Amino acid sequence: MRAREVLFVLFVIFCGLIISWVAKHQGCEDIGWRYQSYSYSEEETLSCPPHSPIEVENRFGDVKISSWDRALLRVAITKRVWASNKRKAEGVADQLKLIVNQEGDVYRVSTNRDELIDVTLDFETNLTLMVPLHAKVRVDNHRGEVEIKGLAGNQKVENDYDDILASDIDGNLEIESTNSDIVVEDIRGGLTVRNIHGEVTITKVEGELQVENPYGNVEADEIGGMVQISTKHSSLLLRGIGKDMEVIAPYSRIGIREVEGSLRVKTSSEPVEISDVGGEVIINGSNSQVTVQKVKGRVAVTTSHQKVMAEGIEGELQITATGSAVVVKEIQRGASITTSNQPVSVEGFRGEVSVETTNAPITLSTPAPLVAGIRAVNSNGNIHLSLPEEVSFQIEAIAFGGRIISDLQDPNLRLSQQEENSFLTGTYREGGPKLYLKTDRGDIILKKHPSAGKLEEPPHPEN
Repeated sequence: MRAREVLFVLFVIFCGLIISWVAKHQGCEDIGWRYQSYSYSEEETLSCPPHSPIEVENRFGDVKISSWDRALLRVAITKRVWASNKRKAEGVADQLKLIVNQEGDVYRVSTNRDELIDVTLDFETNLTLMVPLHAKVRVDNHRGEVEIKGLAGNQKVENDYDDILASDIDGNLEIESTNSDIVVEDIRGGLTVRNIHGEVTITKVEGELQVENPYGNVEADEIGGMVQISTKHSSLLLRGIGKDMEVIAPYSRIGIREVEGSLRVKTSSEPVEISDVGGEVIINGSNSQVTVQKVKGRVAVTTSHQKVMAEGIEGELQITATGSAVVVKEIQRGASITTSNQPVSVEGFRGEVSVETTNAPITLSTPAPLVAGIRAVNSNGNIHLSLPEEVSFQIEAIAFGGRIISDLQDPNLRLSQQEENSFLTGTYREGGPKLYLKTDRGDIILKKHPSAGKLEEPPHPEN
């Protein structure tokens, strides 16, 4: 036999030893395909006062808990054993015991799995409990699905490496897990979820919601209380929030709508979409595209190198960006926008507007009469301003190395030229809010609002 064949045989033997060790020490179903499965059931019922604490501990099996309106605790166990024949399976099932004890006012449910250290067969223990309606249940499970439903009172679930399903809980619910997909529905109290590497889906929570779920997506709908979400490298889809909300989610795509309170978001590197918020919105992002629509309160956005879009903002708007294009439409009050190397467009505004950018055009347009001033500062880019003909204002416009072209004419406006620089000063009609427009190596174009006609734009000036 050649050396390569000898090595292959040794490798196969080594793999077999590893599989046998796992079967002996882990009790894992993953290798159960080698044998036939056999199931054995038993149950135990004992009296249990309505508000009793009940603690359930299990490994490698499912736990299902529901309630009834009786002062009884019923526990059923299904032992599932993988063996080459029925006799061997029965031998393991006979050794595997259900344990139900009362210690003071606490009822404890478990098995003696840890005592079966010499058993080399695979087996699992599935528990089904009927508990009094107002029992306080705590579940500690590992590698098995947990389902809890229809209880009144505060409940807690701990689980790893399998799903958690919780519904119809008239009280607070706390969940701690890893590598679990979690589905929660109809919690008439508060909900706290701490998980990692799993999907979290939540529907209808009347109280506060707190979720920590790094490396896992989060969806939540119909939350009555305050919301705090913490995650990373994931996606969030949240709607129907009754109070204030805070989200910390770097490297995560975020979609949030229908928030009655205020909203704070801290993120990076992924898009953020916000709409229908009753309070203020504060977004702190880095390299994140931001879209904000229909906000009744103040909006403050900080980001870089990605586009910012805002529409239907009723409060003050502040955008602080680097290398971000900005598009703003229909804002009811003022706006302060600072960016660089990208264009800024503001269409339909009331209140004071201040805009700064570089190396790209600024476009401001509104059909409404001015009630506050406008400040636009640029370099290596044009400034376009479109106003209704009946507007009144005073103006100071400076175009270093560029032209000023105005479609709004008034005897009190003075247009002058000094070498390559252009200046426009004075008042239009009755005067009013002050316009300060300044660009370096760019043109300034003043137009009547589009309904009054168009003015031909000059080409972008070269440096």
